[in-house]
Amino acid sequence: TIADCVYVGDHDLAQIETARMSGSTDGDAVYLTRQVGDLNNDGHNDYLVGGGRLPGLTGFGAGTVFVVHGPVVGEFDLANAQATLVGALPESTLGFSLAKLGDVNGDGNSDFLVGAPNAGGNVLAQPTDAGRAYLFHGPVDGATTLADAAATFTGQGIRDGAGHAVADARDVTGDGVR
Repeated sequence: TIADCVYVGDHDLAQIETARMSGSTDGDAVYLTRQVGDLNNDGHNDYLVGGGRLPGLTGFGAGTVFVVHGPVVGEFDLANAQATLVGALPESTLGFSLAKLGDVNGDGNSDFLVGAPNAGGNVLAQPTDAGRAYLFHGPVDGATTLADAAATFTGQGIRDGAGHAVADARDVTGDGVR
């Protein structure tokens, strides 16, 4: 089988690797990985692994985001992730972008954004590429779906591509709240 892998640890891969997370299904492809702080408030950093082109339960290219609670050492098969989010439609590319937000709702757990730039409304059962970004509050584990998102941001028109890039905006109003 052909499956991508992600190395977690020092950014210099020439140095000793701390952990290796890999897919186990033929065709698994990892787009990016983000350390997202402590999602489950256990004192360890947790990770998101996005595979925007992975075959999801809803069709090829739906995309998948794996939630992996740390610490992660040695070999880790993504099939054992603590939660797996799957894109809602074929070609929606969930996991194309990922962002750590910190604790935006004040519960002590990190929160995150997940982008699906090709998702959106359907025209004759085809994605319109309006795009979506999903906000999740930690903890995230077990049976979690996109319907569990605290908020969903959707592009307004064909090819808007909302969710193509997601990021932490910090406190833009100066009121102490992100």
